[in-house]
Amino acid sequence: MQPSIPSNYVGTVTVDNNNVLWLNSRAPRYPDKMGSEYGLGLTRFDGNTFTTYNHNNSPLPSDCFWDVQVDADNRLWIATAGDVGLVSYDGTAWTTYDTDNSGIALNEVTKIILDIKRDLIWLTHYGGLGLSVARMNCHNTAVQSIAAHSSVNTVIYDLSGRLVDNPTKGIYIKEGKKYVKKWSVKPKL
Repeated sequence: MQPSIPSNYVGTVTVDNNNVLWLNSRAPRYPDKMGSEYGLGLTRFDGNTFTTYNHNNSPLPSDCFWDVQVDADNRLWIATAGDVGLVSYDGTAWTTYDTDNSGIALNEVTKIILDIKRDLIWLTHYGGLGLSVARMNCHNTAVQSIAAHSSVNTVIYDLSGRLVDNPTKGIYIKEGKKYVKKWSVKPKL
């Protein structure tokens, strides 16, 4: 019998640029739980063959995912459950971005938005506790803006992903978190 998906309870599905289906099945007994122990890995289906990647046979740090997206370079972006970070997979190499090795706000990424027009990746985090943005650099070799920054030189982005030296009024991303800068108004005498 040919292998198929690990469970009929499917939490996330995406199709890449080569029409390959990627999905995350969940444990049938706990389909709504979001922890690595409740996920059954990342399954790839090319139309003929099912292949499942999990923490035992690949560098995936979790077997349960909030979201999976595909960028213009056919790279997968995986929002892992279990507070272990964001994973990218280019078909060969797996890279995990977390708060220790990158500038993301929190390790629990819940939603990925790919802004291809501006070449940005937006991430929301569990419980509304953060928002991250990074330049993806599609058609290049790396994601440059998901990088650790020293606390001495704080990097601030506007909502278009542009670096801002002296923010005035508006919404900005600073140290991976959204903040609002308001005009300071002096009282009239």
